[in-house]
Parts: sequence; C-alpha cells; structure tokens
Amino acid sequence: GFSIPEIRDIVRGRDLVAIFEEKSRELEAQASDISRQLSSIRHYLAAFEKEKLMTYQIVLKELPRAFVYSLRTVVPSYDSYFDLMPKTGAALAAVNPELACVDDPPYCFVKYHDGEYRERDIDIELCEEVTGPGNGKLPEGMEFKWIERVPQAACVLHKGPYSLLSAAYAAVFRWIEDNGFVPSDYPRESYIDGIWNKEKDEDWLTELQVPIRRERD
Repeated sequence: GFSIPEIRDIVRGRDLVAIFEEKSRELEAQASDISRQLSSIRHYLAAFEKEKLMTYQIVLKELPRAFVYSLRTVVPSYDSYFDLMPKTGAALAAVNPELACVDDPPYCFVKYHDGEYRERDIDIELCEEVTGPGNGKLPEGMEFKWIERVPQAACVLHKGPYSLLSAAYAAVFRWIEDNGFVPSDYPRESYIDGIWNKEKDEDWLTELQVPIRRERD
C-alpha cells in the first residue's frame, strides 16, 4: 500500500519508523471512514431484507465545536418549550441586545441530561450558538460556554410534532445497538423548523443527534 514516492524514500534511507507511523495514521483514518460507510450500508440492507420502507434513515456525521448561551432547567413536558423559549429570548434581549445568534446555519438545540427520551419532568439544557458574547451579560441561571466537537454522532431527521419524537429515539437507539456503538454523551434535539416559521406542526423539522463511540473503545 505504499506509494512510489514513499518507496523511493525508503530506498534512499529515510527513517523507517517515521514512514510506518505515517502509514499507520493514514490507514487508521481510512478504516474509520470505511467503518462508518459499512454501518450505514448494513442498516439499509437489513431494512431492504425486511421488505419495508424505512421511516427513519440514520446518518453518521461530526458535530462541530460551538460557542453557545446555555440554560439548564427541568421542564414538566414538551409543551413547556412554547413558553420557555420565547421567554428566554426576551430575557436575553433585555440585558444583552448586542447578542447575535449564528444564522448560517442556525444551531438551536436541547441537550437531554436524562440520557433518554422522557415525556415528563425533563432535565434539559437549552443551547443556541452565538457569534460572541455581545456585551457579556446574561440573565441569572444562564451562561456562555463552549460545546466541544463530537467526532461522530448518529443523526436522524424527524418531521412532525414533538409528541411523536419517541419513534425517532427508538429508531436511532436501535441502530446504535445493532451496529456495535454506544452513546458517548447525552442526546440533542436540533430545531430546524418549528412554530416560529411553520404554521402546521406536521411541517416541523427536528434532527435528533446522539454522540456515539464503538462499544469496544
């Protein structure tokens, strides 16, 4: 698997250890990419074998590092979001009108510290990516923080009301288990379309993102 230039370097007496270390890193990166592709293909093949249309298609991707404002709280139900999110935005604007959210693309998400889907008394962290701290002020109970990069996450798009998200959770966690992965952090719900830009809840679009790692890691 060595290239002609690499073979030439070996013949000319270049440090063999350095050459093999470089080749090892290159092959490890290739193996990781191939593993992700195989996982997706096996998932699709399993669905085809069952001769049924896949409602949810799982995609593996990286979640980039993001600077966000964050609010950790417990809400009684999903319906609480319709009150919590507008109030949070209004409170922020009152103390920090200079604060600007990232809009290309926007990234507003809820991180679930329960670690699983719940319908009542949900421990959440509301986060929205911002371009900077504005004037640095935040309402009490909120903070600015970096959300670190996630090398690999199993993601699935859910179109429809939040009350039906349990089906998306079931699909993605089944895929994670079937393909030899385990969750490496709390799941997130990224809100792409919702009540702020769609009249009907059947048009709301949410991406469920679950950071993962190989079970043996």
